[in-house]
Amino acid sequence: MTLLSATSPYAKEPRYWDGRTGAVFFGPRAPVRLPPAEDDILHAWREGDRLGLLAHEAWGDAKLWWLLCDLNDVVDLWTIEVGTVLRIPTRARVELIVFG
Repeated sequence: MTLLSATSPYAKEPRYWDGRTGAVFFGPRAPVRLPPAEDDILHAWREGDRLGLLAHEAWGDAKLWWLLCDLNDVVDLWTIEVGTVLRIPTRARVELIVFG
């Protein structure tokens, strides 16, 4: 895994490895899984995009950037290539995950 820049907003986030599945994830929790839905938004990654900004635009909370990582199997934030398509669920579906 590539090291994150010290100035990255994600640099201080701990990364964990799930020995059962081999998944690497950010934060002290297991990755969130949510099956695709017809009303998911598909976003093609553009130069200058930031996961926090996408989370804010879609759900009103930039701190939910980690959910975009989980749902799109993003482990290294700096290797998202321009044109990569990210799946962004609706705010209603995310609220069910985050707030139960």
